[in-house]
Amino acid sequence: MTKNMTHDGKRSWWDGSVTTACGQKWPKGQGQHLWFVSVNCPICLAIRKRGKR
Repeated sequence: MTKNMTHDGKRSWWDGSVTTACGQKWPKGQGQHLWFVSVNCPICLAIRKRGKR
């Protein structure tokens, strides 16, 4: 059983792509936009904890 990874990301108003805190970039239409979920990507969590995002 695989566990889905949840990232902390921002959506671009220009082209609709999403860039995550850990540096991944997804084009418009890929992935899911979820509200009120807990982030479980260890790199995104570390960046959030340091206050860089």
